[in-house]
Amino acid sequence: MNTGSLALDAEALYLELRRGVQALLTTNTRLVGVTSGGAWLAERLQRDLKLPGEAGAISS
Repeated sequence: MNTGSLALDAEALYLELRRGVQALLTTNTRLVGVTSGGAWLAERLQRDLKLPGEAGAISS
C-alpha cells in the first residue's frame, strides 16, 4: 500500500539542475537568487560552474 510518502535525493536534484543550467550558459550569463530562498543555490551554482564574479541576490 502506498502511504503517500515521497523520498527525494536533494543532491541528485541539484546535479540535474546544474546540468540544465550549464547547457544554457552563454558568455554573459549571470546568476541571481532570491534572498529568502534561493540565493544559496545561485551561489553554489556560481562556484560549481566556475563562473566569474559573484552570484547576485534579490531581496524584497
